[in-house]
Amino acid sequence: MRKHTPIIKWAGGKTKLMPFLSKHFPHDKSRRWVEPFIGGGAVFLNMFATEALLADSNPDLINLYRNIQRNKPAFIREVQLLAERHFEEEDYYVLRNTF
Repeated sequence: MRKHTPIIKWAGGKTKLMPFLSKHFPHDKSRRWVEPFIGGGAVFLNMFATEALLADSNPDLINLYRNIQRNKPAFIREVQLLAERHFEEEDYYVLRNTF
């Protein structure tokens, strides 16, 4: 079983269910995986498909994934900068409320 975890927690996430769910996944790498509600992406990240179509009704979430796909180095730099900062609980809520 692959053990890739999502970069964000999402309501209804399947990370904890992956040991059970992955037993039922096809292991044929030639398959196309279609994920209509990607959320955090736990299922997708643990698939063996060579091609994937990912969607979600949340435009901010899709924008996040598109930005990562289109500019991985910049995303990694931003995450590293955030990791170096010392966040207080209040900082979290200020950042969260911008969305």
